[in-house]
Amino acid sequence: APARPDDPHAPAPGSHVTAGQVAASLDPTRWDVVVAEARTRTVTGPGGHEMTLHDAVLRARKRR
Repeated sequence: APARPDDPHAPAPGSHVTAGQVAASLDPTRWDVVVAEARTRTVTGPGGHEMTLHDAVLRARKRR
């Protein structure tokens, strides 16, 4: 279900980025992107409810 506007846990508009978007913002002459992907994980929230979180995972190595 879509988030309700009055939901205090709803993300702020424009607050979510992908690892690919962050990787694209790095200067390729200065950074080597090792990993840029989305990963999911299941956590137990308040009241014992399980929820799936979506993480943006970026690993970049600065060039010498």
